[in-house]
Amino acid sequence: MGNITKKEHFTPQMILKNHACKQKKKNNNKIQYFTYVYDKEKDSEYIADIENICHQRNLYELYTEEGIIDQKERNAIEKVFARALEPNWEQIIFKIINKKTLTNRDEAFIYLLFALQILRTPAAMNTVREWLEQSSQELNLNLSKNDIDRYTKLASFIWGESSPEVNWILYKFMFPVIQDKNLVIYRTTSENFVLNCSNPVLWLVSINSQFDFFFPITSTICLGLVTGKPDKEMNISKECVDFINRHNFTNFGRFICSSKPIKERIEDLTFKRLTHNEAVK
Repeated sequence: MGNITKKEHFTPQMILKNHACKQKKKNNNKIQYFTYVYDKEKDSEYIADIENICHQRNLYELYTEEGIIDQKERNAIEKVFARALEPNWEQIIFKIINKKTLTNRDEAFIYLLFALQILRTPAAMNTVREWLEQSSQELNLNLSKNDIDRYTKLASFIWGESSPEVNWILYKFMFPVIQDKNLVIYRTTSENFVLNCSNPVLWLVSINSQFDFFFPITSTICLGLVTGKPDKEMNISKECVDFINRHNFTNFGRFICSSKPIKERIEDLTFKRLTHNEAVK
């Protein structure tokens, strides 16, 4: 059967490593990535290998009616992310870091990155399950817990011929929200973005009551999908970085990670929030 992945990351390591420091193992020169992790519940900080954070055991696995992992479809969704999507995203992020021109295909993949990153977290998957369960009851459909779990995963993440119809959850929930947004690349040369481990994509209500989305893909670059027609690239101030960091820090989710120590910055991260208009002035 080959190597089986059990630690399935809901925030991919290709993002986490951009919020980490790297070092080589002494015995085999393998590169490891370590990040500072702050636990908001315990008010404590520790250093972790990115392999050991932002994951859940068998998160994307499909189960039989007996409650056993379906071995015929083992790692099916994990492989979609690891082989079909994340390598493309990593190449695009490399282009962004190096200020290369993005193609229309690159930008389309970024929109997909936002949508799937929002949907692939455990909290979002639970929300979809609850919606499916409620909808099935209202329609008098006799769906089991396993049916609902399977639909949640297949209809959100699987591409290609499959049952049920693929990607309809993605199209129903996410594309209507993000399709009219404009991509902005926010850069900072001296500040450091933090990443919310549970909710890497930040949703904020803009001045016209629509959602804007912010995703720190590295410690110095944050992608935005925003309303209006801003510049495609913006060098932002410390105040703007603080604005995004404060919202990421105070958003729900227990753990925050960063390439720099977090605990010594708590006062900055929890200081009174600026309004969106104040931050972008």
